[in-house]
Amino acid sequence: MIIGSGTEIITTSHNIDSPEWEHKYYGITIEDFVWIPTNILILPSCRLIGRGAVISSGSVVVKDIEPMSIVGGNPAQEFKKRKCVHSALVVESLLGGDYKIYKQTRKNK
Repeated sequence: MIIGSGTEIITTSHNIDSPEWEHKYYGITIEDFVWIPTNILILPSCRLIGRGAVISSGSVVVKDIEPMSIVGGNPAQEFKKRKCVHSALVVESLLGGDYKIYKQTRKNK
């Protein structure tokens, strides 16, 4: 999974119907090969981002995203399906220039 800068994933809220205003905790599952680029807001109502999903920058995610979906907007809506995932991708720029470390780590597995 790739998560860009400025992205917020919110997994807690408050019980607005409670006089104690206690916290409510939600989980989220982000599956493999997901691309979440910059400045995305993911709210607690989203519990799953499916395998291979892509969210366009600046989106607000309010519900689950199905596998291989490309979504965008506020609220994020699906507008296309991916045909494949980037499973063989190794790009030095995505690794922050740490390609040598990445290669060594992969050899040791």
